Amino acid sequence: MTTANQSIDSDRPKKGSPRRKFFKLHSWVGFNLAFMMSVILATGTFATISYEIDWLLQQEMRVTPLSHKASWQTMTNSVEIYAPDSRIVNITALDADYLAYRATVKDEHNRRYFVHVDQWTGDVVGETGLITVQRVLRDLHRYLFMPKFIGLPIVSAMAFILLISLYTGLKTARNWRTLLTRVRFDKGIRVMVGDAHKAAGLWGIWFLVLIAITAIWYLAEFIASINAIVFDNKELTFESSRATLSEQRLHEVGSIIKTQRTSNIINSAVQAFPEIKNNITAIYFPVKPDDAIIVQGDSSNLILRPRANRVFLDREDLRPLKVQRSSEASTIAWLNDIADPLHFGFFGGLFTKIIWFIFGLVLTGLSITGVYLTWRRLKTKSMSLVQAMTFPVFLLAFLSAYFLWYPIYKAPQRSYSELSFLQNTDQGFNIELNIGINNQHKPDGKIRLLTKAVRGIANIKSASIELFNDGQSIVKKKRLTLNRLSDISLYTKKLSPSSLIKADQVKVTVKLNTGKTINSSWFIGLNNLN
Repeated sequence: MTTANQSIDSDRPKKGSPRRKFFKLHSWVGFNLAFMMSVILATGTFATISYEIDWLLQQEMRVTPLSHKASWQTMTNSVEIYAPDSRIVNITALDADYLAYRATVKDEHNRRYFVHVDQWTGDVVGETGLITVQRVLRDLHRYLFMPKFIGLPIVSAMAFILLISLYTGLKTARNWRTLLTRVRFDKGIRVMVGDAHKAAGLWGIWFLVLIAITAIWYLAEFIASINAIVFDNKELTFESSRATLSEQRLHEVGSIIKTQRTSNIINSAVQAFPEIKNNITAIYFPVKPDDAIIVQGDSSNLILRPRANRVFLDREDLRPLKVQRSSEASTIAWLNDIADPLHFGFFGGLFTKIIWFIFGLVLTGLSITGVYLTWRRLKTKSMSLVQAMTFPVFLLAFLSAYFLWYPIYKAPQRSYSELSFLQNTDQGFNIELNIGINNQHKPDGKIRLLTKAVRGIANIKSASIELFNDGQSIVKKKRLTLNRLSDISLYTKKLSPSSLIKADQVKVTVKLNTGKTINSSWFIGLNNLN
């Protein structure tokens, strides 16, 4: 009678044979890189249903589909009423009717958060922070929380490991028809796991190839973004170009760029691109002075991501600057627009998400069972050198998550209180300077500059700040960082608290895109605060 060990050993290639070499390479790759591969596969697997996980955890995302959706103007009004001191950055539809639309907003203290709107009733459901299950899984899977130029190549390069594992596994396997359906439960756990490993690997070939190819595509896209790729004397462009306002146009619109009603934005977009009338999925409001308003819509091709079709509008008069149709895109741009739907499987709604999730579990299971089988064969409990070398990568990911990734999404720490100084200008907007004060009633170094217009946004090119004591400059002009453009433009800077205590005057210089310069000056006297 054949024992369990004899049964599984009979499938193993003989020493010195070509199959044996492929078997050893298959085992080495799977065993030594399993931890990194498992993390990447597992996070990608759960990322496919990450919105659904958020739906379970956050009541604010849950809506009940009705027969008709509310207008975009109604939803915009609801968000503005709910968050009157915040400004809308964008409103987007998520990828299912049971998920509320999501508005990204920013308040006067530079805090970003989500306001969820019921697209069927037009009412606000609630608000949540930026750190969600979807965000964590996507960023961990795509970048390992690292800067893009480090994390993305590491993750994408694992696609080659997947292909090596596939090729060596196929070169090792025999009798595919038998292996597809054979899982022996009566031969011991080692044989059962081995059979399941082979069967799952064969059934998941199509999915492994799809994930590997799209991951390699992401790597090529990244390389092209930092170094031009020339083919047939032409530079390959992966992303369709965005339309922006020229310097001349910014000069023409004057000191104030008026804000537009959402209904007018939609009407202008539909006139330019009639096909998106009933399929609009997002509106992106300008965040930089030269940004256009973007209206994004789905096409009849479900396999394309939503931003494959969009209209860029002049923010002042809503004339179309560019109409981007997927039917007119280059082959490279079209392929780039199908990469995300194919990689994450969201093109067919919950049905395809579940399929992608199941096969993602299969790939993750292959990585884990491969380690088990190699461990049982080698009878070793010690960590290999290559395995040990992968752990610094995850240590770097952890440090990046804490010091780089988390600060981007967390709410900024607000000052205990602020001293505010206001100046009216003859350009149609006010300038408000806010100096942060700590709980000891001393300056904390935080500076906020707000430019407020009654109807519109100040057409600002740049702003700077300078501190004086007794007429002498003690802090030379420092450029203020524009955080987000809206009808309240927010600039921030961190200065030395001691310099602010010493200063008796602060001067702010605002330069407009029209060529005009506005100088504001306030006497502050912060050294006498109680």
